[in-house]
Amino acid sequence: METDLAFADDGVVASDCAAALLERYENSKREDHQHLCAVIGGTMQTLKDQGIAPTPVAYFAAIVASLESLSRDQASASDPVAAGLIVFLSEVIYDVPNAVVISRRDFVADALLRFFGFGSLSEDAVAAGLKCLTRLITAEERVRWDSVSHMYGVLLGFVTDPRPRVRNESHRLLYLILDRFKGSPILVLACEGITTIFERFLLLAGGSKSTNSNTEEGPKGAMEVLYILNALKHCLPLMSMKSSSIILKYCKTLLELRQSIVTRAIMEILQQLCLSPNIRVDAERLSEVLCSLATSVTEQYTSGDELATIARLLHVGLTKLYDLKREICIIKLPLIFNALGDILASEHEEAIFAATEGLKGINKLLC
Repeated sequence: METDLAFADDGVVASDCAAALLERYENSKREDHQHLCAVIGGTMQTLKDQGIAPTPVAYFAAIVASLESLSRDQASASDPVAAGLIVFLSEVIYDVPNAVVISRRDFVADALLRFFGFGSLSEDAVAAGLKCLTRLITAEERVRWDSVSHMYGVLLGFVTDPRPRVRNESHRLLYLILDRFKGSPILVLACEGITTIFERFLLLAGGSKSTNSNTEEGPKGAMEVLYILNALKHCLPLMSMKSSSIILKYCKTLLELRQSIVTRAIMEILQQLCLSPNIRVDAERLSEVLCSLATSVTEQYTSGDELATIARLLHVGLTKLYDLKREICIIKLPLIFNALGDILASEHEEAIFAATEGLKGINKLLC
């Protein structure tokens, strides 16, 4: 394992992150952890033999050199050494100065994308690779879209990955990227990417008219729609006004399907959105979704838990709507009051309590 000496020797004195990783995993019985320790140990020995201080930049240089070489051979994607190197890189790369990461960004990205393309990396290695990709995307102080759009598109493709470990990590990283882009012109472009894949899978699922929780029973694209909805739970509050309006429009359509798994996902999105005090969304779009939810009370729900959740959501939703545009809030009041009244008439104690609290809160808001 050879290292680019000129690149590695940055003169930075840092704690030995590799030694800390070894200490963390050396007693693990998991095979992947044992392979990781072997990779770390080999890298440490290489630096020692070459007389290079064990800094994050030195490890970064050594790992990248090895990954680039391995990525030229498709058979190496199933090699535990490649997986170990990618996991090691994900632990090191956030300690490497931005300037160094940027200088090697294309080089590192190309190697990672080749590994992704082989399709035989372990789930942990793919998740670690996505973490590395996120670091590459967000390294610049003023990110240029043409420099990161391809990498961002690759990460976005994993939002609907069937593997929970990979999918959940991509959702977490997407949130971090959007948060990093906040206030930047490229946030709009990043959000357009999300709405584009959402629309594509909605179309593939036939407009989601048959969205089903079972991939074997539902149409192709239905599960992907649900996966994107799960990602939007945290990401929508960070999205641009234009993109969030498009998403809310589709949420209204999806609510009208009256399918519980879809409705639950949308209610979680609305909960996060309405409880974010500084988030601005299109008031008209939000009101349409809330009204669709309100009309569902007498059409769909029998569970006390579900009715209680809707009552609380109608309360916080109307409060959000009041803050956004008071005139629309007043217009929608009768429908919301009727829905809360229907919940009051239910036989579920928790739902009745939530509806009562909701009515009290709305009255206090308007007084």
